[in-house]
Amino acid sequence: VSDLKQTDLYDKLESFTNVLVRHASSLIYDVDNNTVEQFNSIIAKYIGGKRINYSKKRSYQSRCAAAVISHNTKRPIYTIKKYLDGGRQPGKYAVRSELIKIRRNERRRPKPKKKKQKENRTEGHLNKHYGDNCEKPDMNREEYNSAKDAYLKNLKKTQTEIRDIERATQTQECNLWYLERRKRLTASKFGDVCRRRDYTSCRVQVNSIIYPQQFFSNACEYGQKNEKIAKVAVEAIIGTTIEPCGLFIDPIFPFLAASPDGLIGDRGLLEIKCPWSARNMTPEEAIRNNKILFWSKEEINRKHKWYYQVQGQLHIADRQYCVFAVWTPLGVKIETIFKNDEFWTSEMEGKLCSFYMDCLLPELVDPRKTRNMEIRDPESILRAIENKKRKRDA
Repeated sequence: VSDLKQTDLYDKLESFTNVLVRHASSLIYDVDNNTVEQFNSIIAKYIGGKRINYSKKRSYQSRCAAAVISHNTKRPIYTIKKYLDGGRQPGKYAVRSELIKIRRNERRRPKPKKKKQKENRTEGHLNKHYGDNCEKPDMNREEYNSAKDAYLKNLKKTQTEIRDIERATQTQECNLWYLERRKRLTASKFGDVCRRRDYTSCRVQVNSIIYPQQFFSNACEYGQKNEKIAKVAVEAIIGTTIEPCGLFIDPIFPFLAASPDGLIGDRGLLEIKCPWSARNMTPEEAIRNNKILFWSKEEINRKHKWYYQVQGQLHIADRQYCVFAVWTPLGVKIETIFKNDEFWTSEMEGKLCSFYMDCLLPELVDPRKTRNMEIRDPESILRAIENKKRKRDA
């Protein structure tokens, strides 16, 4: 079981088992919340389901056979009736109606058919009224609280487990790294979360964190391709070997995590940026041309999302300073950023905890998107949106 827990399969099995347990009473009493199935059930009770044939003897089979003959011989159906009826032709109006249809079809045949656009079968376009992804009620408060407590309990790790996970995920992008990371709010998202206005819906952010789209852009490919080159360049400048590292989990808030680009000694860590927008410039030129906004007049911009990311990494990994490097093919700019406990306490901790508990956790425990429903906004955000609307209309 311990080996199984380090794979994606264990979480999926646990998720399926929890769903089965929650719906046990409905399964016992054969309750169905699908309106289409309920309606079909009522119809079946009145007409006897599909067991009774209300048409004449062999009527359905005969119609199918006639259609096959008409298709193969390219002759109107009335000729088949004439043959079967001993030479008697159907009424003139029936014959004329069929001939009109045949001529109309012949006129249409030479016209090129429009190509049908391929239907986008993404999760968001599934039928919300039918199938496995139809709308279903949320958990009641008691069920949700029980599931939430179990989920948070599963996130808690001992110091030994935290060290083991960090060592086991040093390759980053391994299976365990993805598994532990997707349950948590990671440092790369801290800036977006902390700078979000109170009256801004959290749905877009929750969707991007829990259901990220798989895509490859020039910027992503450029960053991944040059990260190792940049690390070698930084090592040459600082004169110290940079050790690899994995996923760090916060011991106090186990739903927060960070993956720095490397460790420097016992007190430092490394974070590298390879901005695509500055690929043809030196870092200094990129700053002057506003391609890099992390520095303003050679001073760090503390409102930039990279600063939030670095402070989150320092706090979670329990390190004292970060060597922050911006690399381009034409140069490297390095800045040493020290841990700022006051900034963490006043600007980050409360906002991150609130966002995870009120926005992310409900979707992780009782997901709505897989049920074709809108992701929740907590009451605090809904009130802020309403207050803003009231002030604007006043």
